[in-house]
Amino acid sequence: MRRFGLVLALLCALWIPIGLAQGDLLPSNQDGLADPVSRGRLFDAMADRFEALYWDPSRIDWPAWRAEWRPLVVRAETPAAFDAAMRRAVAAWRDGHSRWIGARDDVSDVTPQWRFSPPRDVPPIEPTPPGVRPSGETERPELGADVYPVDGVGLLVLRAYPGAAADEAGIRRGDVMTRVGDEPLDAPGLGWRMLDVVLAALRRGSTDAHVTRPHVGTIDVTLTAMAVPEGARDAATLTLDPATGAALITLPTFDAGSAQRVHQLIAEAERQDAPVLIVDLRGNPGGSVLDLALAAAAFLPDVPLEAWLPNEPAWTVAVQRTPQALTASLTYARGPFDGAAFAMKRLQGPNAWDGPLALLVDGVTASAAEGFAALVMRGRPDALVVGETTAGNVESVQRVTLPGGYAAWLAVAELRHVGGEALAPIDPSVVARFDVDRFATGFDEPFALAVEALLDLPVAVGRWF
Repeated sequence: MRRFGLVLALLCALWIPIGLAQGDLLPSNQDGLADPVSRGRLFDAMADRFEALYWDPSRIDWPAWRAEWRPLVVRAETPAAFDAAMRRAVAAWRDGHSRWIGARDDVSDVTPQWRFSPPRDVPPIEPTPPGVRPSGETERPELGADVYPVDGVGLLVLRAYPGAAADEAGIRRGDVMTRVGDEPLDAPGLGWRMLDVVLAALRRGSTDAHVTRPHVGTIDVTLTAMAVPEGARDAATLTLDPATGAALITLPTFDAGSAQRVHQLIAEAERQDAPVLIVDLRGNPGGSVLDLALAAAAFLPDVPLEAWLPNEPAWTVAVQRTPQALTASLTYARGPFDGAAFAMKRLQGPNAWDGPLALLVDGVTASAAEGFAALVMRGRPDALVVGETTAGNVESVQRVTLPGGYAAWLAVAELRHVGGEALAPIDPSVVARFDVDRFATGFDEPFALAVEALLDLPVAVGRWF
């Protein structure tokens, strides 16, 4: 009987407009926090909505969750305390995706894997394509690179953001900064103070820097103080291996615009006559399913992907092709809007790569990045996957409006192959681990093993020389 009630609640939550379902039955968020009784009512209404919409209700012991977190919420006498309590309560699900937003209509702090939001509460619409996610850019000068301090060696550059200070200075992936101005970075024991030294120098204006480039030597560059350009932190980049010509596309997220960038970089790799292409998904936490589909279409004739509730698909992915454009759409697979598209995105100037291909993955690769890898592995049996087993977390999320004017990101479905087979976790065909110390000497083992296999080399370049 309880299961029947949950199903009925789910149907109501999916197809009844929010205002008629619950939003009008409770006071505003200010009044809802007035006393313990009001806060208890508000928590109960939110919990009902969470349980009705969560993609797999059996995954969470809802009575135990309510019993554990309701007292903390009831004791929260201020809006800040209420937000803190609800943030902890939602985080307790440990699904890697669901997240409390609160009363703010602001998602600037939301990481890529939280961005996808199929509107299950409303009739199907064609939304305006989302813009580039704000990524914390400020006017203060920054180095504009992902870095890691290697004790006694220097500040290792893992990735330079396009158009930012490091990139403009000619610093590239794998370089080691050993001195900035008169300040050494290779002294033992500095740790992350290396980065503090760099930022302090940039705050004073332009500065000279010494950089060690493995297998090349020491070069001098000039860093110019500047802010990180909007979107640069998440932008995909292309690097050509000087020893082999292999093209490496580093794909930090599947945020809005990443698919267009992938197609552009493929065209650039072809112009450079790259013999092989390697897509680096290490550290990629996921993002937009539409960008996942459009990026995968560069390597596959079709993108067979669905999002599932526990026992049936909720929506499907389709990609339409013309020589001039690709259009990805998400279509309801159940309910009164079955067959209707509720979101779509168009990509101009598509390209395709049918040459030797490898993917690099690690334990942080998750969500849409895992979906991308799984689709490529199935559709391109010749593709090589190198690295470590992925996170195994491929849920899709929705921004859910809650009683009292609040909101949360909620896991509402799980990405799967067509037919319901699980996508993740991904077990690489070649197991390899990235080691920072070895990378500082010019050897990125997963990348090197991918190049070795794709080019049929007798040894991985950089392992011993």
